[in-house]
Amino acid sequence: MHKKLTLAICFSLIFASEAYSQVLQVQESLSVWWYLLVFLLILGAVGSLIWVLTLKADERKINLPPNRQELKNSRPKAKENIKAQVREIKFSEENAKAEGARKPSLNTFQLDPTKFLPVFLLGKLPEPAPFVPLPVSNDEGLLSAVEQIQSEEEDEEARTLAIKILAAMRTRNSVEALTRVILHDYSEDMKIEAVQALASFNHESVFEPILLACGDKSKRVKASAIQALSKLNLDRTDAWLRIAGSNDEEKVRLAARAVVESGFADRVFDRLINAERRSALEAIAILALLIRGEETTIIFRHLLEDENPLVKKAILHVLKVVGNRNVINGLYMLLEKEDVPDDLKKQIDETIEAIGFVVE
Repeated sequence: MHKKLTLAICFSLIFASEAYSQVLQVQESLSVWWYLLVFLLILGAVGSLIWVLTLKADERKINLPPNRQELKNSRPKAKENIKAQVREIKFSEENAKAEGARKPSLNTFQLDPTKFLPVFLLGKLPEPAPFVPLPVSNDEGLLSAVEQIQSEEEDEEARTLAIKILAAMRTRNSVEALTRVILHDYSEDMKIEAVQALASFNHESVFEPILLACGDKSKRVKASAIQALSKLNLDRTDAWLRIAGSNDEEKVRLAARAVVESGFADRVFDRLINAERRSALEAIAILALLIRGEETTIIFRHLLEDENPLVKKAILHVLKVVGNRNVINGLYMLLEKEDVPDDLKKQIDETIEAIGFVVE
């Protein structure tokens, strides 16, 4: 800007000097009007300079930042404004909390999500799906193997060979013969061979005999049967329900005893409240088998000792669904115990009433 101003002044002086020299040269010939014209030109140049200087000064005032004193004076005001905003926010939050304490929360009116667990949505036991039975065979070699396996006169080597023949012939005859070995044979090795042969069938009809082997007195047979049962690739819920719904009471009791002896019963109660429907339904089916097989001691023990009240509630709900009267005496015995909480006694009363209503 200073360069522009200097150039403007220089041009004005040059112009004035030239004009003055011309005036001197023609002084004698110029008239008064010439002097007046020169004066006006000089006056216009000076006015232009003044106007340019004023304009530049205004622009500098607009663009320049505030001086230090103005900044110093503005800082306390900014701090006060920030503090005032913080106080206003805190006051709004305190009012919101106070309003929330006075008004009931919307969550109070929401439904209990535990009621939507599969166990509490169940109104009755599902019917197991039917399956295609294995065929019956009249093959001479198969019938001969069945005779050998049932004969106590045959040596163990011959009977082991007979089991292998039965395992190769995937028929209903084989399942029946191998089941008799599991239930009645004296040899642990023969029972284990029979269990493994049945497991190779991977058919719904072998689930029950392998389960019965889980309750065998021999630890070796029991371990082999538990391992074989876990490898079966079939709908386990349907398998449990078929046994629980059988009209053969002795078979149901043996199966329920095998569930307890194998340790399956100890792991079933936590699964009752599983959010995954398939796992929960299998647990319900196992519990139904325990109830109908009169293995209820473990059920009542969990009603008393389980630390999760939701598990207790689920057990009582399954008792209602199964509706078997052989649990009522045990429930009445729980009501007589002093260490049973009042809320649990109330639930037990409701369960007894519901079971009596279902049976009637």
